[in-house]
Amino acid sequence: MLTVFVVFDNFLLLDLSGPLQVFASANEMNSDAGMLYDLSVVSVKGGQVRSSAGVSVMSSALPATLSPETAVIIVGGPGVDQARSDAVLIPWIAKTGPAIYRISSVCTGAFLLAEAGLLKGMRAATHWNHCDKLQRAFADVRVDAHSIFVREASVWTSAGITAGMDLALAQLEDDHGSGLTNTTAKELVLYSRRPGKQSQFSSFIDLLNRDQSSVFSDLHQWILSNIDKEIRVSTMAQQVKMSERSFARKYVASIGLSPAAALCRMRAEFARNALIVSDASLKTISFKSGFKSIAQLNRVYRKCFGISPQFERELRKVNG
Repeated sequence: MLTVFVVFDNFLLLDLSGPLQVFASANEMNSDAGMLYDLSVVSVKGGQVRSSAGVSVMSSALPATLSPETAVIIVGGPGVDQARSDAVLIPWIAKTGPAIYRISSVCTGAFLLAEAGLLKGMRAATHWNHCDKLQRAFADVRVDAHSIFVREASVWTSAGITAGMDLALAQLEDDHGSGLTNTTAKELVLYSRRPGKQSQFSSFIDLLNRDQSSVFSDLHQWILSNIDKEIRVSTMAQQVKMSERSFARKYVASIGLSPAAALCRMRAEFARNALIVSDASLKTISFKSGFKSIAQLNRVYRKCFGISPQFERELRKVNG
């Protein structure tokens, strides 16, 4: 299958290289049986296109026509605002999208699909930090601020950066099944298949990002692995071999939250993912997330996200 990646000046390098490598690795894993994906990179004028990382890639000019079996992936990046007004690129996307097998966007590439009119009335994902902007700019798009990728018929959109690789793995599985997908993911040391509805927000990742010294990285991993158990601050202190007082002081200095507050956020995030990707009861989700009751889950959930768990689930049903 011809798979065409569309880039523009100041695109995000990983939006291209991540998904591109998934398909390239699938070709390698299937080399004995033949190449599955004919990969190419295109831009409006062709030639060298500079990424926001300063690395340039060689591209071909936008093809005038594409066969119906083609897949197109639009990358994102800081240059997307300028690309939205490109008098050649946007009409090309608008014309090409309905005529091919599959069209996708990675990260803020969703703005280009929306600008071309391909997301009208559809649910769509983009980087969490740009969801509000996408919704304000395109009121007719149902922006899904939670999912890491969304599929609406032949139009796929993904959240930011590495979610593009999840999108590519999902498309690989759709094209060639779980066997090759699992082999490819293993080769790339990736999750075999993160569900599209898995939240792109993660208090756990957020905490790790705050912990610049990585002093508490192992602790966070341990908490996540034991999220359904009773965890006290004293137990957390023991995990990092500190006194409870010293641990609490250093944790706040490094993370910006008290250990108890961080634990509550992690439990709430775990519950949120469970609400989105499963049909488990609120009682089951409460206990698996480490809450003692549905009432406690409700209280913490409202504090963290401003809505009840039940309303979160109803929103997911409405949005598909």
